[in-house]
Amino acid sequence: MDIESMLQGAGRDELVAMVAGLAREVPGVARWVRDRVQLESGSVGPLVCALQKEIRGLTSLDAWSDYQDCGESLPDYSHVELRFRALLERGHADAVLDLGRELLQRGTVQVSNAHDEGETAMGISDCMRLVLKALPDTRRSKLDQLSWLFEALYEDECELLSGVDVLLDDARYTAPVWHDLGAVLEERLRDMSVPEFDRWRERDLRTVVVRQLMDAYRRAGEGGRIIPLLEAEADATWEYDALVKLLLEAGDTNRARHWCREGYMRTFKDAPGIAAKLQRRLRELAEMEENWLMAAAYREKDFFERPGVEAFRELHNAAEGAGVWPAVRDSVMGYLLNGRCPAFSGTEQGAWVLPEPETGRAVVPESRGPRSFPNRNLLIEIAIYEMRNDDAVALYRDLCGHGGCYRGIGEQVADAVAVTHPDLSLSIWRLIIDNLIGEVKPKAYMEASGSMLKMQRVYRDTGRQEEWTAMLKELRLRHKAKRRLMEVLNEVEKSVEKGVEKSGGPA
Repeated sequence: MDIESMLQGAGRDELVAMVAGLAREVPGVARWVRDRVQLESGSVGPLVCALQKEIRGLTSLDAWSDYQDCGESLPDYSHVELRFRALLERGHADAVLDLGRELLQRGTVQVSNAHDEGETAMGISDCMRLVLKALPDTRRSKLDQLSWLFEALYEDECELLSGVDVLLDDARYTAPVWHDLGAVLEERLRDMSVPEFDRWRERDLRTVVVRQLMDAYRRAGEGGRIIPLLEAEADATWEYDALVKLLLEAGDTNRARHWCREGYMRTFKDAPGIAAKLQRRLRELAEMEENWLMAAAYREKDFFERPGVEAFRELHNAAEGAGVWPAVRDSVMGYLLNGRCPAFSGTEQGAWVLPEPETGRAVVPESRGPRSFPNRNLLIEIAIYEMRNDDAVALYRDLCGHGGCYRGIGEQVADAVAVTHPDLSLSIWRLIIDNLIGEVKPKAYMEASGSMLKMQRVYRDTGRQEEWTAMLKELRLRHKAKRRLMEVLNEVEKSVEKGVEKSGGPA
């Protein structure tokens, strides 16, 4: 007989005795019974007080977890969530909202100081979902509800409020309500001090309010007020890219270009990420206007400020399209060889081939002094990109002669010249294999298997299968005590026998 059938056959006094006994044995049951009785009676004051005490107790705990030592001290918010749900189901939305505000404020401090894997934040977020669900059903006006929400979002530094978009899209918040909220946010913005140049925290907080006001304008059907707002707040919030994006969408390229320049000049030293976005916008404008020389000039600036093979490829494509690649390439290669270029020496080393970008010439970091050149690593990568294998090999040997060889660049060279310079590729892969085996780790053995399979393909394609067989035999003899390595070698041989050769390792 199941439990439900047994209980249905019991009398009232017997059931009361059973529940009372269970409550004495299990503290959680006693608490559940008390909560239920209070909720059914409509007197939730004691329950709210108990919940407030529980929230304060939980949020005062140090939250940490250390999975290496299998230790942890994590607050359990599941009972708070359960009580929030019970209050909400019985129509006590205002109580849930009041408690939620305290949980958010205290929980933010706790999560900021936590040393866990996000468990504490998730527990609080689960509770706050019910708080957001309660908001539209509170006795507050719809304007007060939105004001409460936007104030909470302003304070939510740890992103404990999730699922907000669904609430904001609620049809009960009509355009007139959003208009009124806009007025509230405008007043809040006026009351905030304009941040000084280096006050990042103040700037971030002001940006939050500006973005909230933009959202209110959109939802109120007043999108035409957004661009003037962003222009007024651009220097205070550095929301230049958002402003430029809207201006471009509106077809106002002249103002977009103006704000790209203004924003770049204000941010390139202290906020290079913002400056890079604005410079990219200017390059895209040049491309849109088919000003290919200017577009290439921006690519050139990108390369000199952040040299890399991808930046070189982008510059190549742009300068080729502008019909000036040979001269630009000479300037770039000269810079990589000896550090001399117009960015360092002006007209002494030759004039710029491309026009000056609207954001100015490249500013090369002082750290790239004489000892940084020649930039052998990048010269090798460019030689590989341009399929100049002989040059890549010569540069790689020069790099090794200067003690600069490392696994990453070695693998690039070995992969690129395997057909034209098989012996060099084989020697690089063998060195990599020996170094990985020397780590005496199963993971390293698996990594080594990838280089082994690459070597096997070269031996096969050059008709030197006996050398491959000899190498495996030599590895087995030298490292016979390494059981896990022997297993990897077995898998490599099976893969070769089956013809399944994957570059990342055996199947």
